[in-house]
Amino acid sequence: MGKGRRIDEYLGGERGAPRGASGCDSAVIERAAEIAAEKVVARFLSKVVDEIEAIRREVESLRVEVERLSKLVQSLGRSGGKGFRSRRTGDSSELAEVLSREGYIFASEARAKLGIGPLRLKSEAEKLGAVVIEGEGDVAVVDRRAYEEFVAMLSSVKTSDPVEASKQLGRYERLFNELRRGGRLYFDARRAMWRIL
Repeated sequence: MGKGRRIDEYLGGERGAPRGASGCDSAVIERAAEIAAEKVVARFLSKVVDEIEAIRREVESLRVEVERLSKLVQSLGRSGGKGFRSRRTGDSSELAEVLSREGYIFASEARAKLGIGPLRLKSEAEKLGAVVIEGEGDVAVVDRRAYEEFVAMLSSVKTSDPVEASKQLGRYERLFNELRRGGRLYFDARRAMWRIL
């Protein structure tokens, strides 16, 4: 078996001669360059398409959120905008509305429900003649009729177990638990009843 041929002999050129002069088909080289360029462009376009799709998804998500907020604003407009007004003004009538609906409110939730701080809550409560109960932690403002109902219900609870007692108080369960935690409520064993300090 004889000596193998060099690569440039296959290409038909002399060793060290430029490829174009070697007789290698320039159309093949151009086609190879086109294919390489097409692959680069295809990769680039693929990335661009992925990015456009991500942007499209984000825009769609924003569109859905804007639509939701628009519906919320429309519903607040139909209800007279009370949600916005209560956060701005927090006047006595709004506190009276919350007290008549819920029976009581805590200072810790006054800003979220009425847009006012604890000091303003106490001031507005005094104007309404509501009962203000200050504990170690939170302050409770209770509608006068709700307070009387709460005290009457407390007197009928005979168990000293706070979990059982709170369950017997219905809508006043949370008020009972907060007052007990704040040290304003205790079980009088002699009289077998819960009392407010």
